[in-house]
Amino acid sequence: MVKSLRDFKQLHLIKRFMALDTNRKAQAIIFVALVGLTLLIRLSLRHVQTSDYIGFLNPWIEHMKQFGIAGIGNINSNYNAPYLILLWIVGHLPFSNLFSVKLISIIFDYILAGSVFLVVRFYKPIGITKYVSFLAILFAPTVIINGSLWAQCDVIYTSFIVLSFYAFLKNRLHTSWILWGISFAFKLQSVFFLPFLLFGLFYKKRGFLGPIYAAAVIVALSILPMFYGRSLADVINVYVSQTSPNGDGQYFVLFAPTIFQIFTISSIEPVRKAMILIAGSFALGLASLAFLRKFNAKSVLILAVLIVLSLPFLLPQMHERYFYVAEIFLIMAACIIPKLIIPAIGMQVITVMSYIPYLSGYNQGPGVPYVYLALAVLSMIVYLIYLLYKSTQRLEVKA
Repeated sequence: MVKSLRDFKQLHLIKRFMALDTNRKAQAIIFVALVGLTLLIRLSLRHVQTSDYIGFLNPWIEHMKQFGIAGIGNINSNYNAPYLILLWIVGHLPFSNLFSVKLISIIFDYILAGSVFLVVRFYKPIGITKYVSFLAILFAPTVIINGSLWAQCDVIYTSFIVLSFYAFLKNRLHTSWILWGISFAFKLQSVFFLPFLLFGLFYKKRGFLGPIYAAAVIVALSILPMFYGRSLADVINVYVSQTSPNGDGQYFVLFAPTIFQIFTISSIEPVRKAMILIAGSFALGLASLAFLRKFNAKSVLILAVLIVLSLPFLLPQMHERYFYVAEIFLIMAACIIPKLIIPAIGMQVITVMSYIPYLSGYNQGPGVPYVYLALAVLSMIVYLIYLLYKSTQRLEVKA
């Protein structure tokens, strides 16, 4: 006898499983086993501490435990309110601070995998590719390292970016902007996806209220600390401080495979501003292709990958973790466009190598000179430009 809705759902799933043929049953068992393995991998790293956790994350969660939700008003943190609220929530769990912090990222690892699943299913509704994409995200070395080992939270804002892209594919343009607004409220690096949203406005020629909705979401999620005594200047400074990973802005790059690994440049403010202008112009140029080229679903995906990869490559003061969105989009795209499998794997290798200095306590280099890692990323950008050109058609201008 079914005693509850939960029992009914379990019974329904069992009946559906029993109705599958032998081959599909085996696939389902393998899939569930592999998902379980991804969780075991993450749990095996739960005791690993890094200097970021010791110096920042642990003091933040302790602060939120001590002061409660009001702690967002006087905490010394360069993270915005939404993440601090998550720290306050997990601080109530009967776990260590370390595991509580990592639990946030672990949960979002699976949300991210589900988001990628939705996108891949949009392109390939038939077959097992969508399930492969789900597992590919969970087994990706950079995803495991970033959250379960490093206790970073790049997976959160990236999850909302992927969902924003999915909403765009489903022609829900306002929803796409809202989801991006949530992403931006978590991390400034969400700006890497903004040129694609502008492309969407230009190409679809509708959804023009989207930026207003996004701005409203950002404001709503960011002003809460002001009700607990934080000034508007401090709230804005959360984003400003994220533009300088090392705190004083004296470096053009911090262990990231960017253009500044190829060209050695002294720390001159005009050069920094010039590169921001160049990167912005390049991104707007890509967005303006909406007026010049005819896109299909796959070329739209290639454009999105190109944008989120090229911006952190061109911008100054990039951290090695700032390629996270590009890594995810490359994996997602590789499941849809086989030509991108090698770039997706290559980006994983490049990023893991760029993590080595930090994870080794700066006692080891990446194993390969950074200039070669940066040149490899540049080659991917050039290849994506080629693929984009080949997959789009010139728009005919009406007389």
